[in-house]
Amino acid sequence: MAQLPTLKVSQGNYEPLPTDVYNATLTALEVVSNPHEEGGQQLQWTFTVHGGQYDGRTLRCYTSLSTSPKSKLVNYATVLLGKPLQPNDELDLNALIGKPCRLVVKQEPKRDGSGHYNRIESLLPPQATPTQPTAGDPFAQ
Repeated sequence: MAQLPTLKVSQGNYEPLPTDVYNATLTALEVVSNPHEEGGQQLQWTFTVHGGQYDGRTLRCYTSLSTSPKSKLVNYATVLLGKPLQPNDELDLNALIGKPCRLVVKQEPKRDGSGHYNRIESLLPPQATPTQPTAGDPFAQ
């Protein structure tokens, strides 16, 4: 039998992000088990923050697999795709990975009082970048 290493428990240096709106990209989307529902599944959304002092930080949230028009899954997909989904539309979840958005993030206290965690309140479309005027554009100022 192979010898297993001895490990040291870390202090856990996770510092939650301040409540704010962050530019981000959906970097992973997985179906995972739902600990609150025996045999149930949910989606784990992983976003990576871009820009500012929190560049590269990741945030995760979970949604049900419900595809009802008012579900978080459909709302998130609508924001990421930049267009509303209609009944009977097919949704390729893989097509969402790599899409930019803005995350509305709140810092919430943990139930056990041991600190705070981040909760993604909602997704917003990415901010439009101003376009540069084209040479010879009569409307450019």
